[in-house]
Amino acid sequence: MPTVARLAKRVRKELEQPASGVALLQSLLHVGGISKRGLQKVLKTLGKDRLGLESVDLDVANAVFFESVKHVEELPMNNGDVFRWEMCHPCRLIAAMVSESPQLNKLFTEVANKRRDSEWSLMIAFDEYVPGDYRRPESNRKSMDLIFTFLDFGAKHLCHDELWFIPISIRSSKIADIPGGWSHMFTRFLDIFLWGANGIATAGVALTLNGSPYLLKANLRVCLADGEGLAKALEWRGAGSIKPCFFHANVLKNNCRLTAVAGADFVEVDCVDTRRFRSTDARNLYDDVDSVVEVRRKVAAGTATPAMLQDVMYVTGMAPTGHGLLSHPRVRMDIDVLRVFHVDWAHVCLQDGTMTNDLSFFVEACEQKTQLGARFWEAQLRSGWSFPSHTKVKQKALHRMFNEYKIPNDQSVHMVKGSMSDILGVYSLVRHIVETVSYTHLTLPTILLV
Repeated sequence: MPTVARLAKRVRKELEQPASGVALLQSLLHVGGISKRGLQKVLKTLGKDRLGLESVDLDVANAVFFESVKHVEELPMNNGDVFRWEMCHPCRLIAAMVSESPQLNKLFTEVANKRRDSEWSLMIAFDEYVPGDYRRPESNRKSMDLIFTFLDFGAKHLCHDELWFIPISIRSSKIADIPGGWSHMFTRFLDIFLWGANGIATAGVALTLNGSPYLLKANLRVCLADGEGLAKALEWRGAGSIKPCFFHANVLKNNCRLTAVAGADFVEVDCVDTRRFRSTDARNLYDDVDSVVEVRRKVAAGTATPAMLQDVMYVTGMAPTGHGLLSHPRVRMDIDVLRVFHVDWAHVCLQDGTMTNDLSFFVEACEQKTQLGARFWEAQLRSGWSFPSHTKVKQKALHRMFNEYKIPNDQSVHMVKGSMSDILGVYSLVRHIVETVSYTHLTLPTILLV
């Protein structure tokens, strides 16, 4: 059974024939998207005469391809059972895709000619995906998806989907059944991808590029995720914990009760003087991790109480289980975590720090000078706005940040709360409203200069 890549190659070749290309493109113009159903319609339209196939079953074709790159990793579960985790072996996936796609082979060849025997720079990203409509997400089908590529392709090519490989997509409900959760599973994936018997950092990936053999070796240079993803991968308690940034040892969360007693060396996350931030180092980070793991071990042995464990997790801002990424000896030895992982500043410093405070202060200043309370902002944001179609549903709900549920007292807007995208959207609209609509409520134009 030919793979989807081979079928696509036949389709592309057929479309390049001048005699039938134009008419064929016109008939396929409205198929739309690259979904499985759309591809099936394309193949049906092309028919047996063009492809030489009686029928094409994409499910079978995908299953055949997956079997050629499949890897099964056995993981212990919380209930004592064993979970057979099926994924695409990343090294075999690279080799298969490069051999199937002439365009991909060409790009790999160009980079290989430049890099020669030097290591390539690997970039990994992961995030949770919730299928369904925005207003009715299917949370029971939420999954963690991991993708990777190589920085060596450059910004020009990294915007193309073809250069991103997807070896993992797993239901979040399954991840919850594994001790250590996503951190444990991500560590196992790195073991396979980087340091296994056929790992890309140890043995390398054997490729045939432009007819010549090439051994691809790479190491992890960048790992991307949002705030929640970082929390799950690093077993960090997240932006809402006492330590909202694991890169700085002296940064505490907003309105932290320990700020007053911690001393002048400590600042809160909304501090605008970055010179006061003190960078942490890997040794201190791993000391915090080991401290929590040790107390967890003592709790299991009955020599420490669960309250002691909660206290040490609260102070360190970490919740390691001993199965996760930061507890892995090879990770500590080969990966500079503080350089490879990049802080999700939008959800940490922006949403829970400076941006939230700036918006709250701005709205409070308007309230003091013009007596414009929460109901005014809710009414102004409710209707009369046009937004891009891809953000329309969410942007039209911004007025809810000022409704009676969020702010019961009309004259009390002390702290506006919302997601990162909500805060960004509301801030620009509020500034616009102040400069246009609310001018009629003011006695002097200079009052606008808050």
